[in-house]
Amino acid sequence: MKGLDLERFWRENDGSLGKPFSTHKPRVPVIVSVDDHWVIGEMKVESTVRYYTDAPYRERVHAACNKRTLQKLGRAFFPEHILDSWPKRIEEVFGAEIVLTEGGTPWLESKVAGIEDLVKILRRVEKLCLEEYIFPPDFFKKKKEFEKRLNQHKNSL
Repeated sequence: MKGLDLERFWRENDGSLGKPFSTHKPRVPVIVSVDDHWVIGEMKVESTVRYYTDAPYRERVHAACNKRTLQKLGRAFFPEHILDSWPKRIEEVFGAEIVLTEGGTPWLESKVAGIEDLVKILRRVEKLCLEEYIFPPDFFKKKKEFEKRLNQHKNSL
């Protein structure tokens, strides 16, 4: 945008964000909320299933999108380093499944059709060793490697 100092804009914006009920700030902050739906459309992602299951691919999509947003808006909005091993969500503990379909974003599908199903799930959950069930076997190792990689990236900037 011509005439707009993006660096100053974001600096003022950041200074305004932490003071929601104060008049002692440069201006009302702007909150930009872009999510996976937006990046998938903006970058014309060919396979949403690949986007959600292939962390290096997702990182490349994010890097390319950040290049665009930095150029046009003065800010990057997407993480370029992604941990590819995640703990199960609470919904999964209680029997829901994450469903990926081509052209869409992940959604949860419940297998609970009635009270009998819920009773079965609660009995199953009571018997679980939650730490073993929730965390993938290699989660903490991958998390540590990810944090090391992230720190190396930060130090190289």
